[in-house]
Amino acid sequence: MVSSHLAARNLVRKKSRTILTVTGITLAIAFTVGLLSVSEGFLLSFNKTIKKRGVDAFVVPEEKGGVPFFMGRLGGKGDLPEDYAKKLEKIKGVKFVIPVKVVVADLDPFSANMPLIVDGIPVSALPKIRSYCRLTQGRMLNDQDKKSLVLGYNVAKDRKLKVGDEQSILEEPFRVVGIFEQTGTISDFKTYAPLPTVQRLFGEKGKIDYFEIKAEEVDQMGVLVKKIKEQFPHLSVFPLEQVVRQMKEMLSMARAIHICVASFALLIGVLFVACTQVWAISERIKEFATLRVIGASRSFIFKTILIESIILTGLGGILGCFSGFGLSKVITLLLQRIAHLYLEAQVTPRLFLGGMLISILIGTLSGLLPALKIARENMAESLRYE
Repeated sequence: MVSSHLAARNLVRKKSRTILTVTGITLAIAFTVGLLSVSEGFLLSFNKTIKKRGVDAFVVPEEKGGVPFFMGRLGGKGDLPEDYAKKLEKIKGVKFVIPVKVVVADLDPFSANMPLIVDGIPVSALPKIRSYCRLTQGRMLNDQDKKSLVLGYNVAKDRKLKVGDEQSILEEPFRVVGIFEQTGTISDFKTYAPLPTVQRLFGEKGKIDYFEIKAEEVDQMGVLVKKIKEQFPHLSVFPLEQVVRQMKEMLSMARAIHICVASFALLIGVLFVACTQVWAISERIKEFATLRVIGASRSFIFKTILIESIILTGLGGILGCFSGFGLSKVITLLLQRIAHLYLEAQVTPRLFLGGMLISILIGTLSGLLPALKIARENMAESLRYE
């Protein structure tokens, strides 16, 4: 208790050194938390999307390779005949099939708005594949809609649109008829329009980019995939579980890179605190020698220095975590507005706690060496020298 009180007093007494050290730790932790918030946000959004499980598999042309997550080429030519949907639905084990045409309606690099990515789908399919999405305004698409849009939450917010407003696609006016509530999934960044209208706009009548398939029994997906491949050998089928594995592998690589980069910042933080502690202790040799002469034990001196270092880095850790939260918002803005990536960096309680534990670990490691050094000093000799 006395050690903690003395350590706290020393920090207040040396305000400039305290501010400098806390600032260094704050920057190191903020950078680490902010960087890791990118992969954390992607993981949360991806997990939410998977848990909703609107569909169970995706069917794409075989030449599109093994990256089915974004399916279509976002504005390229549709490669699949739409009438394949009827043939796929006849396969035993298929509950329903949704043809999808994906297009980027506008992609202006100089615009502050995120690109408008439109999923053209049959109007009756929207409630099926987005059953977990509830409307905050308006209604779903219906058979009478030709130039109508249903917007994801982030699209409406980014473009400041509400039900009844117009949004142009290829210079043709569309009317917003519905807006989904925020779900924390990729649906928040999507726009939905009637499939025939999207095909007409891009001159691709009867062509789509991929199919979404819902199975009658999820545990029979392996058998269902084989049946589809037998009838359509030129198509690639990606069960949702396979997409999950691919995305988690990509996420693991991204997190590894983030951790490696963040480790440099943390190493600098450790060295920074260690240097300032050694500097501070060298200025207080007489103080510690006096404490030893009046009866303070070596362990008392050791604990005082170590606690002082932990308090410094703990304070820096708290400020760093909150600063990292602010940095995550800046990163989100840059990704969405400049890089046009549909990602929201998030600082979760797990990440916040991790930042605090790291800061305390930095304090322990950086304070350990100077604490051991001063505890082993011959204080009588030090006092005589002073």
